This record gives sequence, C-alpha cells and structure tokens, in this order.
Amino acid sequence: MVGLKDESKEKQEFDKKHYYKNPHLYKSIFEDNYLEFISILSHNIYWDYQFPKLITAKKAKILAMEKRLRLFAVADVTCDVDGSIELFKKVTNLDKPYYMIDPIS
Repeated sequence: MVGLKDESKEKQEFDKKHYYKNPHLYKSIFEDNYLEFISILSHNIYWDYQFPKLITAKKAKILAMEKRLRLFAVADVTCDVDGSIELFKKVTNLDKPYYMIDPIS
C-alpha cells in the first residue's frame, strides 16, 4: 500500500521492481486512506528501514487530536521499535505482553 511521493505525476500502475529499487520515492498510503477506519491491526509483514513506514507517530497524533483515531490494539510479530509502525517504542515479553500509549503525548 504505497504510492509515489510526487503526487503531481499521473497515477501509474504499481511497479514492484521500481519500488524495490527506489523505496525512497514512495510513501505509505495506508495511514492516509485506512488508519482512521480501523480499530485493531495485526501487522505481520516483513519490513526494512529503507521502505516507507506504514503508520507514523505524526499521523496517529493528528488523527487522535481530531478525534478520528479509532485504533486501540496493534499486534506485530516483529515489533520493530520505531519501525514500520512508529507507535512501537519498546518490545514486549511473555510477562508483559502489551503496553498502552497515548499518540498525542
């Protein structure tokens, strides 16, 4: 769920090879198109730091301040700290399998 950063260009068909060679030219469209409509997210995909983030802390904060963030649970097998979901600031363990965050603060 990515699109080219330069939105002035005509909409183009997604080119996977171009994306893998040039991830810096892309941004996630997930948070702009879907984040405000979901309550639970199970994120279990491979992600690397060269690729666009799925959810930024900035966008989550904006939606929360506008009372449009419904998200209350996120599960992620890898839990990359400050990774594709910037809301993850620490990892969990079996003794403490979850933690709460406030996207505004």
